[in-house]
Amino acid sequence: MVFLKKRGFFILFFSLLITFFLILTSVSVLGLGVSPGKVVLRFIPNYEYEREVCFSTYKIAHLQLNVTGDLAEYITLPQEEMIGGGCITYKLKMPASFEKPGRHEGVVMAKEVSEDVTGAIFALVRVGHRVIIEVPYPGKYIEIRYFRAENVDAGEVVPFLVEFESKGNQSIESVYGLIYVYDKDEKLIGSIRTNTVENIEPGDIKYLRASWDSGVYREGNYHAFLDLVYDGLRNNATASFKLGGLDVSLVDYSKEIIIGGIKEFYLRVDSIWSEVIPNLKANVSVFNYSFSQNPLTSFETLTRVLPAWGTETIMGYLDTSKLNLGEFDLRIKLFFANLTKEYEGKFSIVEPPPEPEPEKPSIFSRIFTIKTFIIILVILLLVMLIILVRALLPKKKRLG
Repeated sequence: MVFLKKRGFFILFFSLLITFFLILTSVSVLGLGVSPGKVVLRFIPNYEYEREVCFSTYKIAHLQLNVTGDLAEYITLPQEEMIGGGCITYKLKMPASFEKPGRHEGVVMAKEVSEDVTGAIFALVRVGHRVIIEVPYPGKYIEIRYFRAENVDAGEVVPFLVEFESKGNQSIESVYGLIYVYDKDEKLIGSIRTNTVENIEPGDIKYLRASWDSGVYREGNYHAFLDLVYDGLRNNATASFKLGGLDVSLVDYSKEIIIGGIKEFYLRVDSIWSEVIPNLKANVSVFNYSFSQNPLTSFETLTRVLPAWGTETIMGYLDTSKLNLGEFDLRIKLFFANLTKEYEGKFSIVEPPPEPEPEKPSIFSRIFTIKTFIIILVILLLVMLIILVRALLPKKKRLG
């Protein structure tokens, strides 16, 4: 009897373990991965390239393989489908030339497919390995990868950094940049020249640097324009930066609120200081100046911490029952570090949008879902438990 009870216990344990595994796999049934995610190649006419790519799954799945994108005609797969995860080696045969320079891309795609109760095949999930070919531009061509300016306190020196890449098929003798600095009103307030880089070969990635002394200019938002000059040719880019001080700036707020009850009202606030502002909040008053100078309603937002150089959203709640449809005037006061800053603006109270028509569920979703699958497994587990309990209980002796 003890042996039977132990055997029943182990049967029960493994039954629970198997059921848990089935539930777990039913939740993660759509897991699919790829490695590597992408490969970037420089164009070589008629070059032949081979690469192994591996697809991983959380279960034994039916995967269909294909290639999409403008490189699809140049990529050959060893097979069109596979069962479960695994690796394949595809072949890429580059053409003699491309009509357009720049980036050309293809995707080696694996999609998990299944069959519904009607026999129709549909895709569950898909993942792709990107193949990218960089085709050089004819002659000399510089692409600016990024143009950056650091935020500094007002009066300090602003460093600029430019990263560029030669994407033409000819060498370049020299590259330098002219940087023009503007304030928020688009007024030119300074100009500087970067260092010069010489003897740039196709595919080279190089850097330019410059510094601008902000001098007497106050805290606020500024931007710079880069004029990149190379062997008589040009390219350009822009970058924004801040001169810091104990100040904030209102960059956005709710422009439309749907009528009906109490609604959220957001404000986006930008820090122009190199330290944390711990106690930012706002007071918002709503007016209709055409009829009265007295506010129709007002509210105060929650208090937020504004990180150094950061941007945060502060939320408040507007009671629309005191307002009608139409446009209204706003007075927004920002409170921070014992300071106050005031803005004027407008916003509208609007009607709610029409409700979208509900989408009809597919045959598969009506008949079978993951939730349904889990419910069925739980029912099966209960049935198994009842059977095991009945098997383990001692049977009564029959009366003779």
